[in-house]
Amino acid sequence: MIILTKHCKERIKKRLLKKKSVDPCIIWSSAINFIKSSKRIESKKFIYYTDGRNTLVVTKNKIKGISREEAKRFIQDLEIDTFCVFFNNSVVKMSKKNLLKMIDLNDGNFIVSKHGDIFFGRAHVAITFRPSKRKERGWNINCLDY
Repeated sequence: MIILTKHCKERIKKRLLKKKSVDPCIIWSSAINFIKSSKRIESKKFIYYTDGRNTLVVTKNKIKGISREEAKRFIQDLEIDTFCVFFNNSVVKMSKKNLLKMIDLNDGNFIVSKHGDIFFGRAHVAITFRPSKRKERGWNINCLDY
């Protein structure tokens, strides 16, 4: 699973969707579709997903989640509906009531971003979405010397 930073979401809106105001579910689904249709290249610190025109740069280290009790406290303080990203990469907008039920049913890690997104499971962080560099355009999948 991948967490999109605010900067990365803005870059996806600008470069992939070419729109200024987009529903967050569309941003997530377009990022997931981009990852599925692109080549994955790993280096020592990063994972690159590229289609030859654009590249999504993702950290290699996984983030540790918070406990169930901490997640419940965070959710009870929310005043807006929240977007939840599940381990199967589905994105759902949920109310506070449904979200608390979901946390009671779910075992495992919960990751909460400061922008209100909640993730179930362990995740990598997507740093940016940028145009591909010249050497990435003709990259071979087995090339690891970045």
